[in-house]
Amino acid sequence: MTHADHPHSDPDSDPGLAPRGFGAAFMARFLRRFARAGVTAGLAAAFGIGGLASCGARTGLDTSESCARTGDTRPCEGVCGPGVQTCDKGYWQSCVPPNTTRDCTDACGQGTQVCTESGWQSCVVPDASRACSNSCGTGSQQCLANAWQTCEVLPTSLACSSVCSSGTQPCANDTPGVCDAPQPHDPVLSATFLDFRSTQPDFEGTAIVTPNTGNRSDLGIVAPLLGADGLPVYTGTPTTPTTTGKADFDLWFRPTPGVNQAFELALPMTQAVGKPGYFTYSNQQFFLLDGVGFGDDGQAHNFDFTMHTQTSFVYAGGETFSMLSDDDSWLFINRQLAIDLGGLHDSTRGSIALDTAATRLGLLVGSEYPLDIFYVERHITGAAFSITCTIAPRHQCE
Repeated sequence: MTHADHPHSDPDSDPGLAPRGFGAAFMARFLRRFARAGVTAGLAAAFGIGGLASCGARTGLDTSESCARTGDTRPCEGVCGPGVQTCDKGYWQSCVPPNTTRDCTDACGQGTQVCTESGWQSCVVPDASRACSNSCGTGSQQCLANAWQTCEVLPTSLACSSVCSSGTQPCANDTPGVCDAPQPHDPVLSATFLDFRSTQPDFEGTAIVTPNTGNRSDLGIVAPLLGADGLPVYTGTPTTPTTTGKADFDLWFRPTPGVNQAFELALPMTQAVGKPGYFTYSNQQFFLLDGVGFGDDGQAHNFDFTMHTQTSFVYAGGETFSMLSDDDSWLFINRQLAIDLGGLHDSTRGSIALDTAATRLGLLVGSEYPLDIFYVERHITGAAFSITCTIAPRHQCE
């Protein structure tokens, strides 16, 4: 059968009939008919029909929402909050808030925050400055990038003083330098030593020592306040674990013919290493009476003696006094008991922070107070004594 026998098989006249092959001419006529029928080229592409590039077909999908008329607006919700969308060229544009900036604050003060398509940006605050102070005085402090910088104070000189006079000290980078005020001379403690026989009660060879050999602390032998004569007051009732009673104790620091022998000795102090204003005396072989007084009683040293030294200091604030002894020792500041190391013991250390005890001791910054030290060596085989403190009586400036 020929083509003439089928008048309705012409593909140009019957789009419902599909030939066995798709020639180029047929495809062109086929698409024109679909276009006249209102079918888009995109739909034709969905059927896998080639040759569309020459027809101007789109190669990608536009995800923007279409709109009817340019210039139309509608409310919207964007990353920066409520806003307005505008129709342009058939599509709704990005959501734009009515105000794309807002006030904000950070460590440096008040600034502005801007909203972009990606959201609210960092708060932008102008650089700021304020007054500040440090150990060297007053200056200025800058605030940059949400952080206050170090206080800047110009190098200067500060007033300072010692117990002897006033002076100045340089100051830079928040660090005061050395005060040039005259400093007191290294102090020399004037001490009264009393030598005893080893048979003296409370010392060697008596009943009190035998049951108490070894390390025996005996706190509370003396009262918290010195007596009217400036000497410790015994508090045994009637004794303490390492003493025999008031009658014997009252001889410890009182020169008594036939009982003890007195010697006046000097204890030179030196400046403590790394502690400006502090002085120290330290002797781990504190046998200053060897070969004198009642002698050594056949021992390697003269072990049985007492010592009392009195001086004064100016309370500047912040001091810490430290003392070590073998055996008993007591430190009195302003006639008040500050350190109690009583007892028969090896080297034992005690210390006191004066600021903490200032009320109890009756101390006021800038005032001078008496300082009394009492020491007792009453049992073999060692003797040690050291003290570190601000010994600064005013006469040391002469």
